[in-house]
Amino acid sequence: MLLIAQLYPSKRFYLDTPEGQLHTRRFGDPAGRPIVLLHWTPGSGAQLAHVAHALGARGYDVLAPDMFGFGTSAHPDPTTWTQVRHGAALAQGLRDLGLSNIAIHGGHMGGEVAMETAMAAPDIVVDVILDGIASDWTVETRLDMISKFSFEPPAYEEAGAPVTHAWSWTHNLWKVWAPTLAFDGAWDATLHQAAIDFMQTGMAGGPMRTAFGNYNALDRLPDIKQPVLALTADSDTLRSQFPTTVRALKDVRGHVFEGTHPCHRPDGGEAYADIVSAYLEGTPHDWLSKTDDLEPKAALNQYEEQEG
Repeated sequence: MLLIAQLYPSKRFYLDTPEGQLHTRRFGDPAGRPIVLLHWTPGSGAQLAHVAHALGARGYDVLAPDMFGFGTSAHPDPTTWTQVRHGAALAQGLRDLGLSNIAIHGGHMGGEVAMETAMAAPDIVVDVILDGIASDWTVETRLDMISKFSFEPPAYEEAGAPVTHAWSWTHNLWKVWAPTLAFDGAWDATLHQAAIDFMQTGMAGGPMRTAFGNYNALDRLPDIKQPVLALTADSDTLRSQFPTTVRALKDVRGHVFEGTHPCHRPDGGEAYADIVSAYLEGTPHDWLSKTDDLEPKAALNQYEEQEG
């Protein structure tokens, strides 16, 4: 089996920020326009390596950091961590790196950090790409959701319970994220990396779990001054919240991917990069707007069905 690092080679470095270091994978042309990709959680920058590789091949300078508390980045105190602090720290790190004309992208909680980074650094972040924002969830809803996923990881013992736990959690999560998941060899590297990513959080969801429960995205979305590309997919666990997200933004275009989200398919990197690059390069496309019918056309993801 080839690993993600072998399938999508990158240069690695640690980005210095006021809150600690962010382990970062870099793809493409360092002289190209910078794109920062922030992963879904739990995960790491490796989760988006196939997308970063495809964008890098188009000449972009693509940075895919492990967010704080994930991968091999610094792990902050989970009781005091917030998306605002993460965004401010990342913004300063990118500024100190000398980057400008940045497009920042984030999925789910990564999208919330992308929002805060953009608001902290409007002078260097000029485009925002948000993929799946929990805009309809109040703080109370978020805290209730977090309670459903709160657990203590098993103790280390001879039978290997922590490894079994990591695999079970990873498998169940990816069945939700990617309904077309199959054990046919194509997903091996993705699932292998996802299990490692989960173990690196301490197998308890990472520090962003607390931050997620205390964030109100709907209050923050109207404060984004930059143009925004809002994305989702039929399979996205937050697909039903896409209309609220789009209508809360001031300057927005939208796109819905059919079927399983390309970020969660091993073969989805090119399809995702096509849409992102079309947006950034001004290529004509049938973008969705606030006045369009934005409601889901397909059946809701099983997660949303369960949660109502």
